[in-house]
Amino acid sequence: MFKSWCKDVQEMKFILFIFLLSPSFVYAGLFGSSTYEECINDGKVGRNSAELFFKIQECEKKFPKLPSIKNKSNKQVDCTFNGIPDAVLPVKINSDRKTATIGKKDDVKITSFTDSEILLQSDNKDLTKTFLRINYNNGKFEWISNKINAEGICSEIK
Repeated sequence: MFKSWCKDVQEMKFILFIFLLSPSFVYAGLFGSSTYEECINDGKVGRNSAELFFKIQECEKKFPKLPSIKNKSNKQVDCTFNGIPDAVLPVKINSDRKTATIGKKDDVKITSFTDSEILLQSDNKDLTKTFLRINYNNGKFEWISNKINAEGICSEIK
């Protein structure tokens, strides 16, 4: 009787193990969202706009648009200015030196690195300061100087 019972328990464990690893559970989000889109869709139903705002921020942190910057992997991203799709600004973070390369200028200082953005500062010869703020969770960037203020979007190079 005891041997029979042990055999039944082992079979039940095996069936339960196979059942839990079946694709229906994985795709149903049992182990959480696997993409940004799934994360957003999981949080849409029954939420007001304020709750959705925080859900979007949570999903952006979980699935950043620019993971190479967040992970400080020194990989180049391309930033495109709004309204000027042909103007591409290559940006590469040099985390070892705490600098960045923007276009051909390679001595840009990293002035802050938070849980959602990086702020870069360049001092020009004519004593003007230029700042580039990149939100690596949603990919948006802002170029701030005394000559020009512009916004755009950055994306990883495949």
